[in-house]
Amino acid sequence: MIFNILERLQDTDSNRDIYHCLFLSKRWHSLALPLIWQEFEFHAVNPQHVRLLDLFLGQPQTRARLQLVRHLFLKMFLGGERVVSVERCQEIAHAVAQFTELLKLTTGLQSLRIVLETFVESNCHHSVWEQLKEVNSGIMELARVASTKEYAHLFLDIAQPPWSLEVGVSEISRQYVEHLGPQTTRLHLFENAVQTSQWFDIMPRIRTLHFENTGSGSEGALLPFWEAIKKLSLEDLTLSRLPFPPRTRRFTNWQGLRKLTLNQFNDVEGTCATILKSFPNLCAVRLNNPINLTTSSTTTPIPQIVCKKLRIVVFTQCKPQKNLTAAIAKACPNIRVFMPPSNADDTDIIALIDHCPFLDTLSIDDCHHLTSTSFHYIPRANHLRSFRFYVDHFMYFDEECITALATSCPDLHSRGCRVQGMVEKNEESQRIIVNEKLRGSPRFKRWVMKFIGWQRAGPALRIITIDIDRIREDISR
Repeated sequence: MIFNILERLQDTDSNRDIYHCLFLSKRWHSLALPLIWQEFEFHAVNPQHVRLLDLFLGQPQTRARLQLVRHLFLKMFLGGERVVSVERCQEIAHAVAQFTELLKLTTGLQSLRIVLETFVESNCHHSVWEQLKEVNSGIMELARVASTKEYAHLFLDIAQPPWSLEVGVSEISRQYVEHLGPQTTRLHLFENAVQTSQWFDIMPRIRTLHFENTGSGSEGALLPFWEAIKKLSLEDLTLSRLPFPPRTRRFTNWQGLRKLTLNQFNDVEGTCATILKSFPNLCAVRLNNPINLTTSSTTTPIPQIVCKKLRIVVFTQCKPQKNLTAAIAKACPNIRVFMPPSNADDTDIIALIDHCPFLDTLSIDDCHHLTSTSFHYIPRANHLRSFRFYVDHFMYFDEECITALATSCPDLHSRGCRVQGMVEKNEESQRIIVNEKLRGSPRFKRWVMKFIGWQRAGPALRIITIDIDRIREDISR
């Protein structure tokens, strides 16, 4: 019973309640203490984190309790900081040394996430470069010590920003991979895809791969990269700035792939055809910002959609095959989140709502070919919780549509009914534009404008929100 209570207390935002349980009795203390110590996160550039780590390592009692740690997140990353003093170099070197000591003491570790950055000359003032460069040796030692342990899960994040990639950095990153690759289950990597094809040969356990390509290369030059990663049994794959492989390529080892995200890819139609006919266990697919949009009037046929388990589908600035949204909706009735492509039309939205009864999130802010037919049909998605559209769509929001949306979608609340922000950053000018987009009598416009607000989402830009809760209350009176 005590253990079940403590498990529920773990779901709260802090360990304060569990901490108070330490003082109830010896039995409570023995069960609560491992939960207090089971998970820690330390950032090398955070002075508070380093001071806390110094406290842990400086007292025999707390050093002994470090063996209770099960999950550890170590972040050796400057986060954009530019080092300008020798004292700061010494502080960073001290943090790296403390990280290494911590890893030696956490004998019960089950999972580790480690973020490693190779320091380059642009990270600091030229007068302290020699001192900062020495820290790289400490980071390599940290990776070596981490490699001596056994983990159920190891997340290796080589967080080298593209602007800091210099000669020699790739070689150091390769050494990180050699140390930790055999145990890595999740990898996030900034690198040139042409140079990394052999790195994946020593990563048999990897299941999640987030790869951001920093180089360029022809389709032929990238073939070794595709040959290397297609051997992996991936479950979650994110690729950025990489052309998707030829349409004839098969990925037999990716039958367990559940999540796929492609950013700045090419050949939209071929990519969609390959994905939808290849991965039967796919649950989420996101295709974002292709390099070149398809301009041909011919379409690539999709004979059969095999990924029947799709729950999340997101297209951003994509123009795939015509009426692809309708085809996906008919084949995948359990979709919950959908962001249609920019060439979606009314028939796509109607098919989506008719065939996907569990749809709770719909974002049509990139769809500029819709008419009032779609908007009058959307309230039939009675499980809708989040709805986002474009400012030009205000012209379709007549009284019938707004009333139906408020009464037929009880789970749609004000925090989920949003409009894509406009270029104009002044609230008054945005209010004028929204008023002009609305269709109807002056009385109707005044009524709608009462429920439209602006949320600050930056120094100036605002997000338009619709207070659907107040509309619902006003209608019910």
